[in-house]
Amino acid sequence: QRRSEGFTGGLLGRAGTIRLERVASRVNDSVPPENEHSLFDGVDTSFVRLAARAPKNVAAAIPLIAAYADSARSSLVLSNPEQSVHYLARVAALASSARASVPWCFHPALDAMPPAVIGVRCESWWLDLDASIDLVRKRAADATLLAAGISFEATIDRELVADGDTALATVTMYNFGKTPVTLAGVIVPSGPIVSPRTLVVLPDSLVRAYRRVTGLVNQQPWWIGSGREKGSALFPTVASSVDGLSRPVMLSRATAVPGAAVPEGLRRQTDVNVSVVIDDVTVSTSLGPLVYRYADASVGVQDRTPGGAPAVTLEFERSLEWIPANKPIKRPLRLVMKSFSDAPQTFRLRILSPPGIRLDSAPTTVTLAAHEQRSISLQLRGALKTGRFEFGAIGIPLNLPETPGSPPRQPYAAGFQQVQYPYLTPVRVFHSSGIYLQAVDIEIPQQLSAIYVKGVLDDIPAALKQLGIPSFAIGAEDLLSANLSQVSTVVLGRDAYDLHPELAAQNSRLMDFVRAGGTLVVQQGGLTAAQGNALPYPVSFPRTGPERVTQPDSRVTVVAAKARVLAWPNAIRDTDWTMWVGSRAQFVPTTADARYSTVIETHDAEQPENRNTILVAHIGKGTLVYTTLTFYDQIPAGVPGSMRLFVNLLSGSVSGKLIP
Repeated sequence: QRRSEGFTGGLLGRAGTIRLERVASRVNDSVPPENEHSLFDGVDTSFVRLAARAPKNVAAAIPLIAAYADSARSSLVLSNPEQSVHYLARVAALASSARASVPWCFHPALDAMPPAVIGVRCESWWLDLDASIDLVRKRAADATLLAAGISFEATIDRELVADGDTALATVTMYNFGKTPVTLAGVIVPSGPIVSPRTLVVLPDSLVRAYRRVTGLVNQQPWWIGSGREKGSALFPTVASSVDGLSRPVMLSRATAVPGAAVPEGLRRQTDVNVSVVIDDVTVSTSLGPLVYRYADASVGVQDRTPGGAPAVTLEFERSLEWIPANKPIKRPLRLVMKSFSDAPQTFRLRILSPPGIRLDSAPTTVTLAAHEQRSISLQLRGALKTGRFEFGAIGIPLNLPETPGSPPRQPYAAGFQQVQYPYLTPVRVFHSSGIYLQAVDIEIPQQLSAIYVKGVLDDIPAALKQLGIPSFAIGAEDLLSANLSQVSTVVLGRDAYDLHPELAAQNSRLMDFVRAGGTLVVQQGGLTAAQGNALPYPVSFPRTGPERVTQPDSRVTVVAAKARVLAWPNAIRDTDWTMWVGSRAQFVPTTADARYSTVIETHDAEQPENRNTILVAHIGKGTLVYTTLTFYDQIPAGVPGSMRLFVNLLSGSVSGKLIP
């Protein structure tokens, strides 16, 4: 919303003025603030500054670059920009020649390639020269093409290219200028080496070059790394190519930089590099990635980035499955197999299961037709002890012809999830073709059943069903017609009142359900729940904003050891508060009405005590629970203690026997 940037003019319909005043500086302290007229006073920003410590041949080229650039500016006529082509082409040629002699300091750039001079100690003035030469070379090449009336299109005929398949890339060069130019070369990585073929492009005409592309890199976002451990940075340290181009194998450590050092604008899965002869000078530049033109009736045309995909993906519906420990298991798991290949794929299906689990039946060999999708049900039987276990599926390719010079085909052991809004290009997050079986020591009342109104990013209903709890996930609009007398518990998901404002109109009906003996669990209602009549008794937040317990290992102190929600059906122990992830609680009220019973106290270090993460109110024959614990994060992450406690909260007014 840009509230901190002071854009009042657009809001008020008149020009706004913001006054900036320098109050401190780390440089140019010798210049009094009243004598400083620009942020760059006393700083040499001219291009010739680079000649002072540059190698001799580069120092000699820098004044020429500056002179040709000045001539290009003075000769520029926007109605006839070709008058500047001669000077711009010389700038591009001189900058390319200088690049080969400038020590390389790993400045990220589209055309970044290690020159002959490597290994010098990159001090600040070397860094300045390295980055400046890269920028001049790229800008001069682009300006030369623009002034000459040259433009390019680089497209590909499909969005995903499976391993072993090829796609057709088309590079089109348009000459809108007044003189002939020569297309001297087109290079598309991941394609076969093509002998150079020069093509003369006359004015007002075009030429097309075709290349076959294969072996594209999977479109995994660079910042999703592996091996992230507790206590490490949010984004793992990964290496990226200094030119931003994703490759199946990093060329060498000499071309790699930390991932965060590469600007997002440089990152791409594919790249097209062209060489054009203009005014007897060869200008080479990167056009950036290939583009797949996607058309949809509702969103129009989108330019999407092509990428690679496995020939076959194997995926389960979820990444984690909850299982009661030490109890018989009889459960189906759905495995989705999908081919992205243009050819039939035959593979041996290998199932990796933990001790104690067996499968009733599973195919040993599977053949998928081109682009076929098929689902199979794997019937699990047996029993598991408490803990987390890996369960996976791997496809071993059979009788696949190998392309000469290509690496051997890898097993099919991955799938991907496509995340997309209609108006944005998709993001594909790859993951392994396996799941975790989370066996938890848990007791569940036979009479427990629930209606669950889903909140924001809420996947808890699926976990309840996995444990055998009859639960029905519904929308807020369906709650009014739901027969509440058929269930023991109603659960409102995270921020349900913010997501579904119409819920407030059903509060009286929900309170009647509680008075009749039902259990209502409200999760993190936020300010909407607190300020409205969603809760039977008031809670409050400070003006500075709700409190949070941001540390997942914050100390938890039991203040009501005999509270039912800590004792039945599962006795909550100290170990149940371990292994939590993310934050422990969000939007915690500072004060609560005395008619609520408090259960635990937890807070971050150096923060005041707070007993309001679990509030329990007994109303009529039933129970209302208001909790700001982050169950919506803990349960999908497979935290055993969070599930045991959550079942207790759902059982606030439930009695009877436990499921054997």
